[in-house]
Amino acid sequence: MNHTSPSKGYLRISATTAGGALPVQGVPVQIRDETGNILHVLRTGESGLTPTVELSAPPAAESLTPGGEVPYALYLVTAELSGYQPVRELAVPVFDGITSLQPITLVPAQIG
Repeated sequence: MNHTSPSKGYLRISATTAGGALPVQGVPVQIRDETGNILHVLRTGESGLTPTVELSAPPAAESLTPGGEVPYALYLVTAELSGYQPVRELAVPVFDGITSLQPITLVPAQIG
């Protein structure tokens, strides 16, 4: 990402199961840039939420220019917890000055 000024957006992950009804504690979450570099390794708390992290994003003003940059940066999110199907490389957009809450629904793994 090559931007004219260092702009920031914010991301927080919410991990749930049972169709979003139950928060899942202790889920390891990785946030990587588009080249695969790990930027953050987080873990969900009792409420199923990770801490909020700051990430680079294109300046919002550039999205108003025709032919300008896309108004967001994409980050790859992976969440894996024993007993659940893994969520791998979920592409999550992050916008300048915005705190995004990305829901992840964990599905129990098939046994047997």
